[in-house]
Amino acid sequence: MFPIQYSSENGQTLSDIDQVLYTQLALDDVNEQNQEFLITNYNDKAQLSFFHRLPNWIVREVELISNKVESREGALMTYELLDSNTASIKNKLIEYWLREKSNEV
Repeated sequence: MFPIQYSSENGQTLSDIDQVLYTQLALDDVNEQNQEFLITNYNDKAQLSFFHRLPNWIVREVELISNKVESREGALMTYELLDSNTASIKNKLIEYWLREKSNEV
């Protein structure tokens, strides 16, 4: 059992792997090396890419507002957002200690 016990927003205890991943997000934030996400516009659709593994509860939240698609180059997971307004998902991911990756080529 992971030595630190986090509870989810609905009071359930997170799985050991989710707790480890959540702790890693916090440590990366403290060290100013946040894990990144990328939002791109592709064929008039907004796509959200992740480059690292995330706790399952974050993935479930993303899957409520998107459809998983083929991963973009270098990404572990890519989702096509159902709504082109990306401000709310950006804010939520920043709350989880993620940082938006620059979209520069």
